[in-house]
Amino acid sequence: RAIEAQMLDLKNKHRQSLDEKVGKKCKEHQRLLSELNALKINIDAKNHAFQYNETEIKSLEEKMEKLRADWREANAQQFEFEQDEVCPACGQPLPTEKLQEAREKALAQFNRAKAEKLEAISAEGKRLKDMKEAMEENLAYVRRELEKAKDELAELEQKESVMKAEIDNIIQGAKSVETTPE
Repeated sequence: RAIEAQMLDLKNKHRQSLDEKVGKKCKEHQRLLSELNALKINIDAKNHAFQYNETEIKSLEEKMEKLRADWREANAQQFEFEQDEVCPACGQPLPTEKLQEAREKALAQFNRAKAEKLEAISAEGKRLKDMKEAMEENLAYVRRELEKAKDELAELEQKESVMKAEIDNIIQGAKSVETTPE
């Protein structure tokens, strides 16, 4: 019984030593897997941001093209003035200077309204252009970060497979307690 107890103690110590080696590597392996998962989540978020930025840029381009069309349409508008030469209230002919004055006033009002509309369209176009440029810069930044993250992911996956092999080697290379000198 004493010898059996010693043998059992030797087996337990041998197993404990093996478990410590494997446990240490398994903890490192788990930490590495956590990093891998966090990196994959980060890559997914960057992919989402990349797609969002691309969609926003396309949307801004469409809005800018519509503004260009609106500007061309507004710029192409011509002044049209139609005035009766007869007073609608009394039926008498209106004086020529009053007709000319009304025409000039209408022309000035038309030109002012046209200029304000064109200026508003231009201002909106510049604002959209600035937004688009900012989005493009952000897109380039996200693209660079995404490439870095993918490189890092490949590196971590390589480390993970090496670590798995090390754990397997420790387990398979473990000597049976019966072959030890004790």
